[in-house]
Amino acid sequence: WAIHTLNSIPSGMSAGNGGLAAALRAFRSLLRPGGFGFIAITTAESHYARFHALYHREFGPGSSLAAASAGAGSSFYTNARGPLTCAEHVVAALTARSVAHNRVDHAHVTAVPAGDRRRLEAFLHGCAGDDAVSLDTMLANPRIGAYLASCRTPEGGYYTF
Repeated sequence: WAIHTLNSIPSGMSAGNGGLAAALRAFRSLLRPGGFGFIAITTAESHYARFHALYHREFGPGSSLAAASAGAGSSFYTNARGPLTCAEHVVAALTARSVAHNRVDHAHVTAVPAGDRRRLEAFLHGCAGDDAVSLDTMLANPRIGAYLASCRTPEGGYYTF
């Protein structure tokens, strides 16, 4: 078996039956004795996790953009889930339950042509888990704009993540 969606499952102890521990128990129950399970999940230091946190800090509940949107009767940003569950959470949960596991990290680079704004916006929306904020707004934000500028290749033709 393989699983690639644990990042959206709450990792904290307060998550109860809907949390990471329950998901890992269910996953383990699918394996036959001696079976092999594969979990692909982002690490806390990956672009995916860092951008997700930055985006939600800048545009999520409590942000100036959310406050301004709420005043206009907007339903802007209603996804109030917490930080992503990452490889470190999974390893900690497996270790706490004495489940044998091996962690192997693999790095990859996603390159998006700087001129393909539609693809860049779609990629960033996927990382954020939210599509309420336009690419123009992301680029105009001082912190997200600076982060994205740091992801441009030296010649400026691509964003690399």
